[in-house]
Amino acid sequence: EPEPWEVAYYDLKARKDEQVRKKMPDEWFKKTGQDDMGQDVDDKDKEQMQMAPRTTEADEKNDIRSLDRGLERRLYLVVQGKDGKWGFPQAVRNEGEGMRAAALRGLVEHCGEEF
Repeated sequence: EPEPWEVAYYDLKARKDEQVRKKMPDEWFKKTGQDDMGQDVDDKDKEQMQMAPRTTEADEKNDIRSLDRGLERRLYLVVQGKDGKWGFPQAVRNEGEGMRAAALRGLVEHCGEEF
């Protein structure tokens, strides 16, 4: 169940999105037969893909120090830039790169390989 501020945020976001809605380039989105990384997926791979459970051992133990809990809720990563301002990690999408691949590359650039 979303918090009241989340409901208000998404309502405002939907109204603003409607006001400034633009047609995004088709190449920004994955094409049929590709996974989230923009890689080709064959039928065998599709059969092996399964969603992970949203309730974890950390949830059951109420381990509030674990990041492996509360998966049904959203978690936002903000980083402090070189200018001292806080914001979401950003990356420029390279030619031929899928949106997810660009996002993952941006995370590695901002947070390192072990993140």
